[in-house]
Amino acid sequence: MDAAGKWHGGLITDRLRYNCLHGDGHAKNLSFSQMQMLWAQPI
Repeated sequence: MDAAGKWHGGLITDRLRYNCLHGDGHAKNLSFSQMQMLWAQPI
């Protein structure tokens, strides 16, 4: 894991996994595409 929160996978962006902390306090390990879908959601 590095400071960006990414770990595992390879150099291809879709294979990286990210540790994401949600606003309600739970954390989840997501792929890049899953994380992008979350960012696209309205608040």
